[in-house]
Parts: sequence; structure tokens; C-alpha cells
Amino acid sequence: MKKSLLVTLLLAIVLPAFSEDYQAKTIGSLGGGHAIATAINSSGQLVGWGKNQSKAIHAFLKSPKNAIQDLGTLPGMTSSVATGISDSAQVVGCSSDANGNHVFSWTAARGMEDLGPIAYVTGSCVVSVNNVGQVVWSSEPGSHIFRWTHSGGTHDLGGPVIAYATNASSQIVGEIVVNGMRHTVLWSHSSGFQDLGTLNGWTNSEGFAINENGDVAGLSYPTTVPPEDGFLWTANQGMLGIGFSSLGTVKSLNNHQQITGWFTGSNTLHPFVWSENAGIRDLIDELPATLRDDPHFWLAEGINDAGQIVVSEFPSPHANPFILTPKMNVSLASSVNPSQVGQAITFTASVASVQGPPPDGEKIMFKDNTRTIGTAILNKGTAVVTVSNLKAGTHPITATYVGDVNYRVASPLLSARW
Repeated sequence: MKKSLLVTLLLAIVLPAFSEDYQAKTIGSLGGGHAIATAINSSGQLVGWGKNQSKAIHAFLKSPKNAIQDLGTLPGMTSSVATGISDSAQVVGCSSDANGNHVFSWTAARGMEDLGPIAYVTGSCVVSVNNVGQVVWSSEPGSHIFRWTHSGGTHDLGGPVIAYATNASSQIVGEIVVNGMRHTVLWSHSSGFQDLGTLNGWTNSEGFAINENGDVAGLSYPTTVPPEDGFLWTANQGMLGIGFSSLGTVKSLNNHQQITGWFTGSNTLHPFVWSENAGIRDLIDELPATLRDDPHFWLAEGINDAGQIVVSEFPSPHANPFILTPKMNVSLASSVNPSQVGQAITFTASVASVQGPPPDGEKIMFKDNTRTIGTAILNKGTAVVTVSNLKAGTHPITATYVGDVNYRVASPLLSARW
């Protein structure tokens, strides 16, 4: 009698619940109180500030595999805050004492460098850095934009403009105030200052973030608020409203045109992520249940291209920040069910998340119990191996996404038996 190998799927498709699309992981603190996170880079490194064990406010750097790192202060100063980080882990912000504030740039090789004094235009430290090492800020008097590089020093780019962000093409986004009204402006070498206008004929707009494509995200509102709305501006389409249902603001923008920020919920501030296809998604349910209500006020401060979102409380944190990482969900299927011993069986693993599949070229490892039966490369979220040497008996087959610097390991189980 011919024997057959029966393949039975125990887990064919993983469909996460709404509140299970992200893995929330707290980043800890410097030991003297809850921290505030402000930015994230492509490798999932975070920066911000918090109180150390001496209760001094210091800037920090948190890398995925390392403990939170106190970056200290400029010599002779008592505090520091970090507001930006590049993909090479150049950290920027401000260091202060009773006599004033200075801009700093920190790298692992050079430590904390003093870039000169800053008189806050917005009442707080706003310093940004791009992926070619340019550091940008605005300072009084006159709200002029300044740009610094390690090789070229500091240059005054003019004003009066409040600068919020810069990209690797040296574009700078911010706002100009004329007759009490605010308008988003975009600066470039070729065009100088460009007024990007407002939404809906309203009187005000503020541009807070820019990506490597030159797209801009910000907030627009009339003279009397509410209403107000976040926006995405592109050179081709102009300014597009993102559809606030209440008061809120915009904090960051990645290269996939995803925007993060916060809006007012029923009894607290809710972090959100927006995309043109999905609209606004409330992230409050991605946080632990005990931290979702007053007095917790959460802001989605930053997002990288992997869809990792840094969520932090501000201005008075009652809990430490979280990093929300999209969960990679793996489904596993076989080509034949049942099959005969010696017959070729193709196993197909599919990997997806709320952010989409992981990057092409990453690995899936297929195992029969603990024995590796094949390794395949992902292409648009799918990897395939074919085997014909399974022996008679029960075979617990797994396909494991091995993870990367951003995403964690994930795998389902498929049972094959003779």
C-alpha cells in the first residue's frame, strides 16, 4: 500500500488584533526620574533627556542593544537636552546653565562640541541635524537661521525665520511670522525662502518636519482655533490636510510620507500615525492599558522608515518613553496536502506587518523541528524553499524571520505528518 505524507496547517495566516500591530518596549531612564524622548533614526536609536541620579537634566542616547547613555553637558554647564539624531548617530541639542544656552553636537568620536550660543526663539531648544552632518537652529535677535558643519563652522542663512528641520539636500523647513500670522517656509540654496501657504484659506501654517524627498509636514489653522489640521506638502500636489477630528499637532515625517503627532482624545492626548492610504491611526491602544488615561499625555515624537515610532509624555512625564515596533507576522503554507514520501513539497513563508513587509533580501530560515531544511531570501514579503527528503512521521515545520536592526524575530508552525 502506498504511504502518503499528510501536511496539515496549524497556522496558515496570522491576522493581528488592532492592538497587536506593534510591540511596545520602554526605553528606561537615566535613573533620576522619567525620561522624554524626542527623535529616532533609521537604526532605531533614540535621543531625548531625563534626570540622572543626581537629579540633573542630561541628554541621552539609547541604542537598541545598549543601555541608555548619559551624554553629559558642555564643560561648565549644568544641563543638556537632545532634540535630533542623524543616521550616523550624530546627536544635537542644547546645553545650559544660569547664564544661557549653547547648541551642541555630539558624536562617539568627538564627544560634545560647543557650536555657540542660542537665544531660544520658541521658548525651548529646537536644533536639528541631517545625514550629511549639517546642524541647523534659529536664534534671536532677528530669528536668523544658523547652519554648522564640523569642517566649515557656522554660517548665518538669514531670517527672520524659525527653523525646525533640515534634510540631506540642505533644505530647511520652518515658519515666518508676518503681521502676527505664521506661514510655513522652505529654504534651499537654489530658491531661497519659499512660502508654502496654508490649508483651506486659513491664516496660519507651521512646518515642523521634512523628509529626504523634500516633503513637508506641519499644522495649519485659522485666526481662531479650533478648527486646525495637520498637513503634508509636496512639490507636486501642494498642501494636503490629514483630517484631524480634534485639536492636535504634527511632530515628524518619514520618507514614506507617514506623519506622527498627537490629537486630543476623550480624556488625554493620543499619539497617532498618519498615511495617505490609511488615514489617522490612534496609537493609544498600543501602550499598556494602565498608561492610556489621564494623567498620561502621549506624543508620537518621531518615526523612521521602518515604521518604528517613539512615543513620549510631555511636558511632565509620568512614565518612561516607548518605542513602538511593527510586528512581523509570518504565515506558512505548503504546496501539497497530502503528499507521498519523497515527493517535492514547496513551503512558502509570507511576512507582513502594519508597515508592510520587511526589506527585500532579508532571510527566512525553514526548520524541521531543530534541523534546518533551507534558507531563503525575502522578495516582496515572500520566501520559498522546496524539499523532498522528509521522512515518515510527524514534522513540525517552522519558518522564522530572523529579524534585523529594526524588526524582531517571528515564526509560525506548520505540522506535516506521514
